[in-house]
Amino acid sequence: MLSEKMKGMSLISHRTIKGFMESNKLKASKIEINNEMINAGYVMEVDAETRLFTPEDKQILFSNIEELYFFHQVFLADLQKAVNMEWMEKSVVGPVFLKHELIKHTMVDHPDFSQLLEAQACMQNVASLINERKRRLENINKLAMWQLSISNWKDEDLVIKSSMLLQKGTLNKISNNKFIKCSLYLFDHQLIVLRQESQKKPALLYLHRIDLDQAKIEDLADGSVTVNNETVNNIFRVWCEKRQKWYTFSVLNTDLKLLWKSAFIEERRVVNEEIQKGFVVSTEVRAAAMENAYNQYIAERKKIRLKSVSTAHPTELETFKTFTYATMVEPFIHVGTDQVVRRANKKDRSKSFRHSLHGFIFEKLS
Repeated sequence: MLSEKMKGMSLISHRTIKGFMESNKLKASKIEINNEMINAGYVMEVDAETRLFTPEDKQILFSNIEELYFFHQVFLADLQKAVNMEWMEKSVVGPVFLKHELIKHTMVDHPDFSQLLEAQACMQNVASLINERKRRLENINKLAMWQLSISNWKDEDLVIKSSMLLQKGTLNKISNNKFIKCSLYLFDHQLIVLRQESQKKPALLYLHRIDLDQAKIEDLADGSVTVNNETVNNIFRVWCEKRQKWYTFSVLNTDLKLLWKSAFIEERRVVNEEIQKGFVVSTEVRAAAMENAYNQYIAERKKIRLKSVSTAHPTELETFKTFTYATMVEPFIHVGTDQVVRRANKKDRSKSFRHSLHGFIFEKLS
């Protein structure tokens, strides 16, 4: 087996060679384009002197130089788009060669040409789906981490249905003839309603969610709703099928209202596109993303707490390490792949860190 040093040298060598080859491909294609002078200066003259040069003579002298010239005109443009000039070895040029290799050998009037174009479109669609899947998976991981920052989360995990944040903002919810300031987060398939815990605590508190697959969005006219006998402008409402009720919201101005209206339309477009293209991220993958986020959350909390007692007596520190995982608040524990339950009750969450630590130590020492 190669040593680590040899492996590193091999990797550097391959990267260097690949970058050199990409650079040479680009230069070669540019040289072919510069052959226009040959095409104009010599080939055209031979075509004009039919008495001196037969078609066979022309074929021997210049072969397919004209075809190469016109091919490289298109090929160079595609190659320049694919080549990373700053990092040649990172360039992805395979699809460019595949595309032109297939097309250049097929005449436009050939029966296979239309099928070839269809196959090319299919390959491009597959590549697009792969890129979209990668982007969605990255988003799912981010959404899982975001969920852990929300207090009092209820029901299933956000990522079980959603993989994309489309719009967010602070609005006024109109309920019982009064304004309630809240935060709306619009994801694909669902709308999450939150509010700030308190003026002293900026953390967001979960209120409820609306399933957009069964919801209705209605634009309300200015003045159609009143609060304390005063008319309200820039309002819309969302029907929640689960609760069998309307949720009415108001925003500051017309531009924000149009922004939210467009966001709701975009949400339906994204969902319909998922269905048409058959784009699916399995429940197992979504649940795994939530579990990974939770494990990361636990690790970060342990680091913070261990740091806070880093100057403690070694015996206390070891005791703390032993009990921390068991007594730490664990907001989300997965059961199976698609169900989430709370393990920490409200009483456990209300205990202070100081009380939990010292109570445990004193109990063991007594």
